[in-house]
Amino acid sequence: MDFAARLTCFVLVALLFSACTPSHDDEVDKLNASAYAQRYRDLGKTQAYARKALSLARQRRYSSGEAEAIHTLAFVDIAHMNYQRADSMLQSVGATTDNEVELLVSDIQLMRLCQRQSRNKDFYDYRERAQRRLRRIEEEQDELN
Repeated sequence: MDFAARLTCFVLVALLFSACTPSHDDEVDKLNASAYAQRYRDLGKTQAYARKALSLARQRRYSSGEAEAIHTLAFVDIAHMNYQRADSMLQSVGATTDNEVELLVSDIQLMRLCQRQSRNKDFYDYRERAQRRLRRIEEEQDELN
């Protein structure tokens, strides 16, 4: 077999395996959607769905799904007035993903957390970060999927 034939064979085998590999992104997205739907109805269910989504997203290295699950868990912590854990989780999103939309959501939730704790200076710092992210998203809007 010459090089071109081997390369073609390799590409076909790689495509076959990638087509047969199940994508769990949809499953994580469904869990996150279920958690979001329960936010103002049942915090216990919200937390359960978000924990499942977080676990699966981490297993599959799906960073945007992980960030979304973290946001939902932080929402639950804020509702339970566990502000320290919510702050810690929201701060960790930057290490989880580089998705500007998810980072914007973190900044906005941190603003909300600062309001609850009367941390006015921090509120404005997160507000500035959120505004910069929003401008960046708007500038790159045509390139986003």
